[in-house]
Amino acid sequence: MLPNHVQLLTGEDRHRLIPRLDGPCYELAIALHRNTGWPMVGLILDSVIRHAGIRRPDGSIHDARGPINEQVFAAPFLETAVEHIIRPITESELLSVREISLSLIRHFSCTAPILWPDLPYPEDHPMRKAIAFADELRELSLRHGICLRTSVPAERIHFASLKGDEQYVLAPTDDGFGWTMRRDIVR
Repeated sequence: MLPNHVQLLTGEDRHRLIPRLDGPCYELAIALHRNTGWPMVGLILDSVIRHAGIRRPDGSIHDARGPINEQVFAAPFLETAVEHIIRPITESELLSVREISLSLIRHFSCTAPILWPDLPYPEDHPMRKAIAFADELRELSLRHGICLRTSVPAERIHFASLKGDEQYVLAPTDDGFGWTMRRDIVR
């Protein structure tokens, strides 16, 4: 049995989950901060946090565009050469600017690994749990010589003998909140 595989969304499906740059950046920054533990940073214009992201260990900043440098982080918000600063920020500072959507934070926390799988995620993250489940199921399959399968989606699951060339493939649901699993025969 081959190792399990995580299949991420691509193209239009992936693009649909990427948050808009200007709007929910506070919620995205909080979600990424909570998932990774990396500090949040804000672009300050006229004493207001205009944009938010997280500071990666390599010094770059991560926002809806992925990892970027400070110049790219600030560019869309500077119509002219406006004086600005980029500095560490806290959740309480963001809350003092506007109301924060807890449902958007939960949404971004779930969908972030689909968009940026290279970021570190906590052990109790839904994606990590799904991968651990599939890995343990793979071990059970190997131990007993059987695997779970269906002939078509939505059909009842049944047991099948292992052929030695199977793997479980995890893929995110279209909304990014869940995971599907299928058994693939690799030729």
